[in-house]
Amino acid sequence: MGRKSGLITIAGHAAMVSGVLGVAMVATLFVMYGLFAMGPGARDAALEVGWVNDVLAIVVYGMALPVVPALHVLVREAGRTRSVVLALVGGGALVATIVLQWLLASGRMTFEAQILPVSIALLGVGVWMVGTGALARATGFLPNGVRDGLLGMFYVGYPVWAIDVGRRLVERRRT
Repeated sequence: MGRKSGLITIAGHAAMVSGVLGVAMVATLFVMYGLFAMGPGARDAALEVGWVNDVLAIVVYGMALPVVPALHVLVREAGRTRSVVLALVGGGALVATIVLQWLLASGRMTFEAQILPVSIALLGVGVWMVGTGALARATGFLPNGVRDGLLGMFYVGYPVWAIDVGRRLVERRRT
């Protein structure tokens, strides 16, 4: 197995696991909001579920990191400069998201202080997903690259993006 195919395989499996864990991440978000909606009596439970969501986000977005160079390798011919810029934005935004989620989950940053920067970081992740999805669609690698990127950009669709990208990366390695 060459270095390129090894990277693609690792990234594919990491993306699929990230997507499966992403389902739990999204579910905890809905449960948290549901608990908050139940009133002040459920606040402590909502905060606990929110903490689980934050920890899951660290793992989920951390597992997406290998996808950045793998997709860059696969789409760079479709847009060399765009692919490099998108990889830098995606990698930086993923790292920023992970760090901000860790600061929140560890109590080193309040939710109020974290929400704006993490929202900007997640926007950067979304820009990477959509932009790289467009390049991948142009190469034929991800026919639904833009659609899945848009889904992934809006958090609740992240599992769809991750599982589809992961599956295609693993299939790509096999061909």
